[in-house]
Amino acid sequence: MRGPGERVRHILEARKRTPQARAVHITFGLAPTPGRYVGVGATEEEGALFQDKMGCLTTALRKQLDESERLDETIREVLGAMGYGA
Repeated sequence: MRGPGERVRHILEARKRTPQARAVHITFGLAPTPGRYVGVGATEEEGALFQDKMGCLTTALRKQLDESERLDETIREVLGAMGYGA
């Protein structure tokens, strides 16, 4: 486990990286280093929790995609009525 000094050094080093790496580090508190999380296996409970989350997320995504299609059609109709339709 990292000590407080090492964590500060790590954060300072992250600032020197690309903007994308900094954004990931700042937003999620994660460092984009591949070996950092090796050896941590998922438990059955996490697997079930993941399935529940994926079910909810998939349902929400389907609703959003349906709404997106509806809005796209409305936009096409309005632009067509204004003479800009394709």
